[in-house]
Amino acid sequence: LKNSVIIFDKIDPKKSESLAGMMNELNASGKTILLSGHDMDFACSWADRIIVMKESRVIKIGGSAEIFMDDKLLESAGLKKPLVMEIYEEMVKINKKVGEIKVPVNKNELMDIVRRFNLN
Repeated sequence: LKNSVIIFDKIDPKKSESLAGMMNELNASGKTILLSGHDMDFACSWADRIIVMKESRVIKIGGSAEIFMDDKLLESAGLKKPLVMEIYEEMVKINKKVGEIKVPVNKNELMDIVRRFNLN
C-alpha cells in the first residue's frame, strides 16, 4: 500500500477545503493523489502538476503557474483562470514590480504579496 495511488473524481467545491487536509495527510504518507475535476481554484492551490485535457487528449502538463498563466491554453481547453491569478494580474497592472515575484497559487501566497507591497 505504500506506493498506492488514490483517485478523487468530481470533488464538491463546498467540501474541497476539508478534503485538502485529508489529501495532504495521504500524500505525506507516500500516496500519490490524482484529482479529476473542473474546480480550477482548488486544482491550482493544491496540485503539484496539472494535466490539461481536451477531447480525451493531453494538451499540456505543467505546474500551476505555467498552466494557469497561459491564456491561450485556458481558452483552448475551456478553463477558467483561478481567482488568485486574476487578482495577481490586476496587481501587476497597478505595480509592475509585483510581476517580479513568483506567481501565487493560493490565497496565502497572494496575501503575502499584498502585505509586501502594502496593498491592503
